[in-house]
Amino acid sequence: MGERVVIKNADGGFGKMPDFVRFPLVLTIVGLVSAISLGYLNGVTKKVRVEMEKKEKEESLHVVLPDAESFEEKVANIDGEEFRYYTGLRGGEVVGYAGVGSAFGYSSEIVVMVGVKKDFTVNAINVISQKETPGLGDKVCEVLSKKTIGGLILGKEYHEEGLRPWFQEAFSGKKAPFMVSKDAGSTDVNSGATQGKASLIDAITGATISSRAVCKAVNSAVDKIYKATSLSSGGK
Repeated sequence: MGERVVIKNADGGFGKMPDFVRFPLVLTIVGLVSAISLGYLNGVTKKVRVEMEKKEKEESLHVVLPDAESFEEKVANIDGEEFRYYTGLRGGEVVGYAGVGSAFGYSSEIVVMVGVKKDFTVNAINVISQKETPGLGDKVCEVLSKKTIGGLILGKEYHEEGLRPWFQEAFSGKKAPFMVSKDAGSTDVNSGATQGKASLIDAITGATISSRAVCKAVNSAVDKIYKATSLSSGGK
């Protein structure tokens, strides 16, 4: 007589289970594995995002207050809301303050980091977030090259590492409140350091709404920084 051949289920015994038990069990195991994997990946990516945001914030602070060697983060309650601002220090002395303001543009919220000197003159601004219309509103971040066809033909060397967005540069050295030139004469509702005659900013052609939003965001930041530092110094 020949040898008896015994064939074992390749699925390790699952084949003996009824389908109404096997299928839910398999799905449960797959779901648990997926959930654990996603949780782990989310934890890793969250840490990366936090580090990136921290780096971007530090870079932005040095853009708006380049003379500062270090920054001291503070929190103030402004009009019932938490507001974070930064004191720029050099050799232990205050060189200025920075904070973030935002306003809704044509198609997105425009978020701006603003650096001011001790007299609240704007030192520089840096748009850190916007999704405005390409070729129009996004020109709030446009950097113009100094290169010319003639210069390139002649082999002229260009060094453009330090170039800044031309629209954002228009705010430097001026005091809030800001408004686009075509709005001159309208009523401004800002208070505190933003009281007084408005500084006019030429709107980007075809992007007045985006230009106006940047002005509003800067006004908001300066106003909150002024209030926050006044509270910190006891209203002096």
